[in-house]
Amino acid sequence: MTGCHYKTIDCNDNNACTEDSCEASSGCQNLEYVVEHYCGDYTVCTIDSCNPEYGCEYTPVICNDNDACTTDRCDHFEGCTYTHISCDDNNKCTDDSCDKETGCSNVAISCEDNNYCTNDNCDPVTGCSYTPVYCHSGSECNTDSCDPTVGCETQAVHCDDYDACTIDGCDADTGCKHTNIDCDDENACTKDTCILGLDVFILQSVVMIIIIVQWTLVMKLMGANTIL
Repeated sequence: MTGCHYKTIDCNDNNACTEDSCEASSGCQNLEYVVEHYCGDYTVCTIDSCNPEYGCEYTPVICNDNDACTTDRCDHFEGCTYTHISCDDNNKCTDDSCDKETGCSNVAISCEDNNYCTNDNCDPVTGCSYTPVYCHSGSECNTDSCDPTVGCETQAVHCDDYDACTIDGCDADTGCKHTNIDCDDENACTKDTCILGLDVFILQSVVMIIIIVQWTLVMKLMGANTIL
């Protein structure tokens, strides 16, 4: 005869989310975990829960604001944060912007100043630049200029010195030239010169015509006085 025998009972309920124990007065106790106490990982970046089969689970919080212009992250104490990204490509030749759907865009800017007298360029460091166009036809017989609406223009140099005693011309390398004319009429009985830009023979002819006109007028006046 052996008498009383006491075997410890098994209070395991096969639930990883309960604390199993046995009280002498009431028997098995299967207390469900308070998730915050038993499964708390002290970060607001996870959703804490308990799976009866596996125990505590920590599901990451998804910090997605569906905005391609922000950097989404989670701070263990503050939770989700959304920081605007910089689309600056450090290039002054682009217009930088951000679209919520597609993100950053860096579109080339236009440096067009609608002036045909400038060369329009863009430097990534300094931005737009406008260099004057060099209008040179390569001839000293031209006057080169630039019109903002049409660009380079070339006009012939005016080489007339208004002197009948010179032949006016132009050399592409040196510009205007004025060559004295030869008044020699190959007549040894005349002294050929050029005065004030008029040939002496032409000047004498003009003087003779004036004398004849004046003489004619005098004769007409004398005739009129005789009749009276």
